Amino acid sequence: MAIVLVTGVALGWSGRELLLPPDPLPQGRDFSVVKADEGEVERSLNLNVSAQWSGGPEVINAADGVLTERAVEDGSTVGAGDVLYTMDLKPVIVAEGTVPAFRDLISGHEGADVQQLQALLVHAGVRDAEPTGTFDDATLAQLKEWQQQEDLPWTGTVPLGSMVFVPELPRAVAWGETPPAPTDQFGGPSSGEGGSESSATVGSRLAPGTVVARLLPKRPEFTMTIPANQLSMVERGTPVAIHAEDVAWRARVGRVGEPDQEGSAVAQVLPAKGKKSICGKQCHLVPINGGSLPTEVIAVPPTTGTVVPTAALVVGDDGSAAVVTEDGDQVEVQVKASAGGQAVVTGIDAGTRVRVPGQSDPAAVTP
Repeated sequence: MAIVLVTGVALGWSGRELLLPPDPLPQGRDFSVVKADEGEVERSLNLNVSAQWSGGPEVINAADGVLTERAVEDGSTVGAGDVLYTMDLKPVIVAEGTVPAFRDLISGHEGADVQQLQALLVHAGVRDAEPTGTFDDATLAQLKEWQQQEDLPWTGTVPLGSMVFVPELPRAVAWGETPPAPTDQFGGPSSGEGGSESSATVGSRLAPGTVVARLLPKRPEFTMTIPANQLSMVERGTPVAIHAEDVAWRARVGRVGEPDQEGSAVAQVLPAKGKKSICGKQCHLVPINGGSLPTEVIAVPPTTGTVVPTAALVVGDDGSAAVVTEDGDQVEVQVKASAGGQAVVTGIDAGTRVRVPGQSDPAAVTP
């Protein structure tokens, strides 16, 4: 079998890096001898992950007036029935629903907006029946009870502009300018909902249709730029650890985009297998304007076993790996992992003395 030297080994024997045929095995004594020993190899890369709260439903103001107060702070969570802001000193309530507010809600009305109001009354505990979409006498009485409970005028009506509907609650609120629609790095439609500029500053006059705020999505999106010189060491599924304040979130590399002109590529960062979210209940640690978080990419997970220098490995033309013992015998091995010039192998015992070609001191022996 033909033999060629391998002066470097891929990360594991998985072929992550190209194996280039080296010079032929030297004849004579141009080698040193080292002793295989028990040990561990691992390799990690220190990169940064970009976290971004992309998209999210917008809060659309429904009537004309002056914004007199933001009732919640940036990043605070609001739920159905909470006061989101005040306009002309009157509270504007946020409720759940996909149909935006478009009219006064009064006794006798029917429709999906009435059904959303009834769902709010159920949530508030003043209504037991399922929402019907009909503003009947029972709904009128329940609405008055809720208004009394919330210290609102007992009108039994919901004037246009006093309530805004959003698709899902609870959600965290972002005031100010909403970011543009997220760009897709991977050739498909973006998952974000985009954004419009908000003019919701206290004292400004709000016209109907004005974007007042944005409700953040349930979780931020994470991406990572991989430099050209490290791209071969990262592949889909590579584990990562994202550090935010004093916690570390386990994640994994998702799809890796095409390299740019400099050879760098952007990769998705996804939750670890079996998890739905990277940050879970700690997503509030990601600033609402996004940011960069230090990240450890586990290119080679810690692997223990019999360790030899990668320079001692040879590979046959059939792809098999081997070492040459001090006596010149070739012994086939299997490479479990490789990093930093060392490889964990099976097929030889710790204590075996192997040749490392190309060294100037043929008498050198590593104990």
